[in-house]
Amino acid sequence: MVVTNLEELAAHLKRLRDHGQASRYMAVEAGWNSRLDELQAAILRVKLAHLDAWTEARQKHARRYAEALAGLPGLIPPSAPEYTEHVYHLYTVRIEGGATRRDRVKQKLSEAGIATAVYYPTPLHLQPVFAGHSLRRGTLPHAERAAEEVLSLPLYPELTADQIERVAEALKTAL
Repeated sequence: MVVTNLEELAAHLKRLRDHGQASRYMAVEAGWNSRLDELQAAILRVKLAHLDAWTEARQKHARRYAEALAGLPGLIPPSAPEYTEHVYHLYTVRIEGGATRRDRVKQKLSEAGIATAVYYPTPLHLQPVFAGHSLRRGTLPHAERAAEEVLSLPLYPELTADQIERVAEALKTAL
């Protein structure tokens, strides 16, 4: 814990504890993720016993999404090499056509009562924290394109097959 009456120092320390972010997903300095306290650690220790089952459920849900969304034009589902195991912390698809199209799809899903998220809208090399490293727009075009196209769909262990189907149908309609 840090206690200070210096506003500038307090703001600096708050940024540092959250990856150097001055606002959501916008890092202005190199920081870290340091938000775990003893109570959280105790809860996580109990939850750890459920990790395998939750991972299995997420993988099952991801397979359902993949089947429901297979061959959908303009959509790139997540994939992993066969020699790996994806835990699907997120189920992030790519909406081809850039941020404007992605944001339109996101809005249509929101109107249908489906929450989605964009992780992360600005690639790392374009964050203010790296401004002095000569990495300008166009330097990493694949990262830039991905940032403009990503959209994370609902995915959590308790999700039902009917909910996945509802999200898939709404996504098809939105596209």
